[in-house]
Amino acid sequence: MFTKALQLFKVARVEQLVIGPGAGSEESVHKAIFTLPSRAGRQRYGMAQFWAVWCKQQQAGKLMKEINRLLDQLRRAYDGDAWSGPSLQATLAGITAAQAAAHPLVGAHSIWEIVLHLHTWLEIVRRRLETNTLLGPTDDENWPPVPAEPTEAAWQQTQQQLRQAHEQLLAAVAGLYDADLDRLPEPQPGYPASTPGSTYVLLHGLVQHNQYHTGQLALLRKAFA
Repeated sequence: MFTKALQLFKVARVEQLVIGPGAGSEESVHKAIFTLPSRAGRQRYGMAQFWAVWCKQQQAGKLMKEINRLLDQLRRAYDGDAWSGPSLQATLAGITAAQAAAHPLVGAHSIWEIVLHLHTWLEIVRRRLETNTLLGPTDDENWPPVPAEPTEAAWQQTQQQLRQAHEQLLAAVAGLYDADLDRLPEPQPGYPASTPGSTYVLLHGLVQHNQYHTGQLALLRKAFA
């Protein structure tokens, strides 16, 4: 009973920080996020509230902080108005399971394989942010195999997992301060630091990684036009 009451109190405190007096600042959002009783709750609530505050700041004409700029670039590359052309989601729109599993270019990965690879790196970057360690995927994790039965249901599930990983990454980035962008991750034994650098470099690298593979997907898609 006491635990339940404490959780309700914390949620009420979150509401006060987000919509009460003094709400709308980055500091109040961070206080709200870390008041929530569970990590999963912080991620879900934090992402929604961060974007609400972000929109409010833009409407008020405030300058974007660097974290906001990075979030904007990640969103544009995934499903927004990307400078380079169609976003990742726009490029995948209308692709069937049969097309996703096909190999129209000899020696090239399939659309499905690339999407699984993109999912892996969204997860890896999020875990690096949360642990501040230079975690890396195994070879099997880096390029996971396509399901043995590449059905439409399996293809939709793969795309849903990609969307969830993207949303979880945005929530993790939204939990950072600009000062966190200079952090250097702790190296891990046995994992080569192929892309060393700060959190800032890591996040820009992820945007570039998404755009690089989106270009590959666009070329593969042309084979089915």
